[in-house]
Amino acid sequence: MTRTYLPGILAMAAIVVASNILVQFLFGQWLT
Repeated sequence: MTRTYLPGILAMAAIVVASNILVQFLFGQWLT
């Protein structure tokens, strides 16, 4: 892995984490 791929990897990681939190938040509100 070189530093040129770092921004893309960080962006994908941020999107995955954000969608994970969003799904947990929405399902948590929907289930309770």
